[in-house]
Amino acid sequence: MKRKKQTAELQYQFCPTCKSRLQFKIIENRQVLGCTKCPFLFWNNPLPVASALIVQNQSVLLIKRKGEVYNGYWALPGGIINYLEEPELALKREVFEETGILVDTIKLIDAYLIVYSPNGLESSPSHTSIDIIYNCATTANITHDSLSKVCSEVEEAKFFSIDKLPKLIAFKHREIIKKYLPNI
Repeated sequence: MKRKKQTAELQYQFCPTCKSRLQFKIIENRQVLGCTKCPFLFWNNPLPVASALIVQNQSVLLIKRKGEVYNGYWALPGGIINYLEEPELALKREVFEETGILVDTIKLIDAYLIVYSPNGLESSPSHTSIDIIYNCATTANITHDSLSKVCSEVEEAKFFSIDKLPKLIAFKHREIIKKYLPNI
C-alpha cells in the first residue's frame, strides 16, 4: 500500500548521504522514506520540545504565538530543544527568549505527543513533537510591564486566571493548565 508523504517528508526527495532518489520502504511494519542505493532512512521522528507552566497569583503565563504554526494561538512558553542541549537548559533559554523571565526552579510534570497540522487543525498531520512540560518558578515578581518579547515568534506574553483562559490555545496546553494549576 502506497502512502502519501507527510509535509515534513515532502522536502526530502534525494538522499543526504549519496544523492540517490528516496522512496518508501517497509521497515518494522511501517512505511519509511529510504534511499534506493544506501542504508539511509528518514524516520520522521518527533522533535523534542520543552514548555513551562509558570503560575503567579493563581494565574498562568501564556505567550501569543506569531509565525507559521498556530499563529495567533496562545501557548505555554517554550520551544524546540537544540542538538546536544539538556531539556532543562532549553526550557530556561526558551522562556527567557520569549518572555524575558529567568526561571529559577523547574520540576518535570508531564510529557505528551503534539501533532502539527499547519494547513488547519483538521488537516492531515505534517510532523510531531514530544512536549516535555515543567512546572517553573522564579523569585522575581513578574508584572505585565516586566514581560518582554525577545524573539520574533511571540506577539505578546500575559498572565491569565484559569477561569478566563483565551479561546485559542495551541497544542494540549489548555488540558495541561487545567490538570495541574489547581494542584500548584
